Amino acid sequence: MVKKLFLLRHGHASGGYQMNDFDRPLSSLGIEGIEQLSINLKSKSFEPNKLLVSPAVRTKETCSILVENLSINSPLEYVEGIYEACVQFLFKLIASVESSVERLLVIGHNPGLSYLVEYMTGRAYVGMAPGQLVQLVFEIDDWNEVSKGNGKIQSYL
Repeated sequence: MVKKLFLLRHGHASGGYQMNDFDRPLSSLGIEGIEQLSINLKSKSFEPNKLLVSPAVRTKETCSILVENLSINSPLEYVEGIYEACVQFLFKLIASVESSVERLLVIGHNPGLSYLVEYMTGRAYVGMAPGQLVQLVFEIDDWNEVSKGNGKIQSYL
């Protein structure tokens, strides 16, 4: 069986000089970027079975645009630990997902997401730009079988 993991870095955020980083919203550039990503994903019949999302404002906004534009009705969970998450946290979170989920979307932040791509594929990865989506595939039956280096990058947008 194949499991698909979609990792999405939130869209470009507004400057946070006078606000808490957690509360930074998407910039107009970020909104436009996620709108464009939605159009690209719609043409590819993008349908995650579950969404795990950082509760930061910019990730919630990113998620909201995708859910609305793609009519996603899958279970959505805001996970506090995704904000400023390290690879270990993200890895354990993914490994704990129920086996019935075949297509998992995680919306979060750098550097954690970029480091996770490197860890799960064993390939050096330059880093995810704001609004970039990376799709990894795993030849596994259950998410708890995910291990270091057993993922392959199938695509990135």
